[in-house]
Amino acid sequence: MKFPAWLKIALAERGVREIPGVQAHPRILQYFKKTTYHAASDEVSWCSAFVCWCLETGGVLSSRSAAARSYANWGIPIEKPIVGCIAVLTRSDDPTMGHVGFWVGESETEVLLFGGNQGDMVGLAVFEKSRVIGYRMPSHDVKGVKL
Repeated sequence: MKFPAWLKIALAERGVREIPGVQAHPRILQYFKKTTYHAASDEVSWCSAFVCWCLETGGVLSSRSAAARSYANWGIPIEKPIVGCIAVLTRSDDPTMGHVGFWVGESETEVLLFGGNQGDMVGLAVFEKSRVIGYRMPSHDVKGVKL
C-alpha cells in the first residue's frame, strides 16, 4: 500500500512526546510554526499543529490553524475514509473544540488515528466512531493519492 507523503512524515515522528513541567519539547513547538498560533508550551492542544506540519512538510497547503475544527472546512469531504485522510472529531459539546488526526483504520464502532497530542505524544489512538464529524482530503490532486 502506498501512503501519502504527509502520512509517511507523520509516522516518522512517532514517539515525540510532551515534556512534563515548564519545559516544552522543541519539536512540538516547531509543529506550531506551521500555524498562525506560535505556542510557547507543549501543554497547549497541538493535534492540529501536528497535522499542519505534516501536510506542509509534505508539500500540501494545510488549514494553518491550531484549531482542530478548522479541518472540518478544509480540502474536500470524502464519504469513505482512506488511509492518510484527515479525520475531524468532536471533543466535547462545545462546537469549537475538536480533535484531528490521520485515519489508518477502523472497526464497526471505532476509528484508529495516527496523530499528535494523543496521550500527550505522537502515536496511534482509538476513538469512538460517533465522534467523527467528517473525513477530508486536499482539494487538489496530490501525487500518489487516489480518491
